[in-house]
Amino acid sequence: MDSLLAEDFIITVEDGGTFSKSGYIAENGRPTLQVEISRNVGSNCSNARQHGCRHWWYHEKGISKGKPYEYHDRTDVWMNINGKWQVIASHYSIPTSQ
Repeated sequence: MDSLLAEDFIITVEDGGTFSKSGYIAENGRPTLQVEISRNVGSNCSNARQHGCRHWWYHEKGISKGKPYEYHDRTDVWMNINGKWQVIASHYSIPTSQ
């Protein structure tokens, strides 16, 4: 994950809180998180390409603190930084529970 996220990466999560790169990596490394599905499900690059960015839709499903969760991240912005595509910003929607 470290190599995919830009140094100034910022994410807004479902409760409105934000994490920096180091905070997000720490949050995802906690032992109470079990990710079952993690995948990019599409992209819409029509407007973003002119700025050197890509926009992806992301789907993640798993168990957090013993409860099922599902995220549909609709705003990942990737930028080519020194010849390498990295995420510069992301936003999670409100999760749906099973």
